[in-house]
Amino acid sequence: MFYYEQKDPIYNALLVFFRTQTVFGLVIKRLEFWVYLALHVVFMTMFYLGGWDTGDLGALQWEAVNATMMFMVFLLTFFNGVCYERYLLLYDHCMEVLDHTTFFVQEIVVSLSPASVELHRIRAVKYIIAMLHIFFVGATGRMKSKADWKQLVDRGLLTMLEAEQLQHYPSQSVETVLVLATWAMQIVDKALQDDAFWHARSQRIAHTHNRLQWHITGVLDGIHKIGDMLALPIPYPYYHAINVVLLFNMMMLCIITASFRTYQTVFPFVISLFFFLGLREVAAALSDPFNSEGSSLPISSFLEYAFDTSVCLLEAFRCGDADEFTRDLLLHTREFTDDQLRHELTDEVLYKQSFDPQMFSPFSWNREMPLNLMTADSRGPQAVLSESRMNPSYDWHTGHGRVVKEEAEEDEDWAPKPKKRSFLAKLCCKRTKEAPRPEEEEKPPELIRSEAKFEHRTEHKAQLQEEIDKGQEQLDKLKSSLAHYMKVGNELGLRVDEVVSLALHKTERPSALKPHQPIPEFISFAEAHRVVADSAVDKRPGDRSV
Repeated sequence: MFYYEQKDPIYNALLVFFRTQTVFGLVIKRLEFWVYLALHVVFMTMFYLGGWDTGDLGALQWEAVNATMMFMVFLLTFFNGVCYERYLLLYDHCMEVLDHTTFFVQEIVVSLSPASVELHRIRAVKYIIAMLHIFFVGATGRMKSKADWKQLVDRGLLTMLEAEQLQHYPSQSVETVLVLATWAMQIVDKALQDDAFWHARSQRIAHTHNRLQWHITGVLDGIHKIGDMLALPIPYPYYHAINVVLLFNMMMLCIITASFRTYQTVFPFVISLFFFLGLREVAAALSDPFNSEGSSLPISSFLEYAFDTSVCLLEAFRCGDADEFTRDLLLHTREFTDDQLRHELTDEVLYKQSFDPQMFSPFSWNREMPLNLMTADSRGPQAVLSESRMNPSYDWHTGHGRVVKEEAEEDEDWAPKPKKRSFLAKLCCKRTKEAPRPEEEEKPPELIRSEAKFEHRTEHKAQLQEEIDKGQEQLDKLKSSLAHYMKVGNELGLRVDEVVSLALHKTERPSALKPHQPIPEFISFAEAHRVVADSAVDKRPGDRSV
């Protein structure tokens, strides 16, 4: 798509064909242009050499020709207006498809934020981007061979098995997008069955499903509207009438101008051919912007925009807990100050004198896409994306929090700097004292960091207390279970109390703490009996070992 400045001089219109496709290039490629030009030269030569008598053509009044010429101009102008409305409507539907795709990714990032369904998010987004690729590439006449489907596999949007199944799916044109939309919503339904969405205060999964389904339906609706418009071209009787009127007028203009018997009519006739045939070529290009040369839509930019926007949004919120993210944001939210409430947006801030809409327009389809810009980094797009994750409470390089430091330095970085006084102002004017700042802005950074640290420790203490309460509750349950088991064991006549007492008050035996003593020696049975009796007396009560 070619962007231009409407304030450029008129002569740029004659030289711009070096940079883009214009009516000059469209008309010169047509065979009928050279046929009309050759006929005019032949007729003019015949009249000039006397091979064909002009007769009463020399006395022809141009008012008789003006009626047909005006009728032709009206038809061509009206036909161009209809084709341009069709072109704008097709572009609106394309933007509807891209917008719903972006909103689907944004909704799936917000609603399916738990880390347990991260693979579900990635798979559903891949199916949506594959839908757009199949439709837009198929609208230009592709997606017929195996190599076309392999592009989806190479881009990582589909597996080889999925591509083969979609290629053999019985469809008339691009109805395979319905299969991908079904797969995406099935993935969403499977993700909504995760335990993370079934807590006491979780949002209703039906509402999440309906929002995502609405965006999917918007994508399919835009796709089918584009397909329906492409299936209904400009009615042929209308197009045929315009061509017949153009043919007879061009032949009449060719013969009448040739009757002047001068070569000076060649240039005006060529200009007329460029004008009338150019209007018809522009109308034909606008009526089918997917397969035309002059005004084709930037399909490749559409697909790159959808892919890059979706991937960047997924990666930005890939890591981190959403609850922790919002908790940190609310923790460091501050009220508006007086200076902020009195802020004015001046023309110097809003407008830039050297701004060139052709080169720097933020909405241009010719600008480099985000992932293409990342190729300049030697580390690759993955490393760049990992640094752009939207989690201000965590530093992904050092692993430490950085909110407090950033907010403490925020005032110093963004505070309005005092203007430098000129030399004459320093000599003639007294130096004015700066007005004292409000109390809110006089907070030292150390106090801000201390308050944030205190809030963080308070929150950490509350979490520890909650864990202690949970542990105490589990301990009470174990004690009640133990009491029940002891009661049942006593009723059965088992030595439960003794076993529990030994288990609760078990300590290491003295023999285990002392070094190993050698076995006493004896030479008679009486001496052995005495050693055994002495060892039995030394044993502690309750020890049943022999």
